Amino acid sequence: MKAVGVVLTSFVLAATSGTGAAASVCRRCDCGGLCLGGQTLGEWAPREGRCRPNGGILGFNSVPPNTPAYWTLFVTTQGSRSLRRFAGRLEVWADYTLPRPIVPGLPAACEAADRVCFGTSARFRGRVRYDRLTGVARYPDGATCEFRGTVSFGLGGMSPNAFVCRAPSGEVLSDGPFQVQLIRLSGCRR
Repeated sequence: MKAVGVVLTSFVLAATSGTGAAASVCRRCDCGGLCLGGQTLGEWAPREGRCRPNGGILGFNSVPPNTPAYWTLFVTTQGSRSLRRFAGRLEVWADYTLPRPIVPGLPAACEAADRVCFGTSARFRGRVRYDRLTGVARYPDGATCEFRGTVSFGLGGMSPNAFVCRAPSGEVLSDGPFQVQLIRLSGCRR
């Protein structure tokens, strides 16, 4: 589990280290869907349209009955200051001390000493409408994973978060619920 903490910390630092012209215009979001407004943090509420991020990362994982696969989505927008339509990169990793999750991108075996192995990156295209995320990750071999969920911590509430991963042939490899565990959005403006 120590490796998991190191991985998540490095993703947060990598995603938030960039600065630029947008930093002078936009306010920075903090972990947990919070945005800096003056000297205080306020909750990011996309359904209210108060705070619109222009990029960042989301971390989520599959939950039972599936063996956990951990995904980290690195988001960049496509020419707008809103996450309504976006592109990104999806990274996948897993703890191989448990049975290997059946999701695209992961290697068949893991030789790492701590048994935490990373898979192939996928190209991600999606959109956020109000607080609902929909998107598809496409792997180089043609496999895909589709995600539908709420941009907030947990399993999605009244509309549960769900994923479906398919082989290049279209055959379903795995499907089920997922939970959001990491929200780090940047360049927020109210």
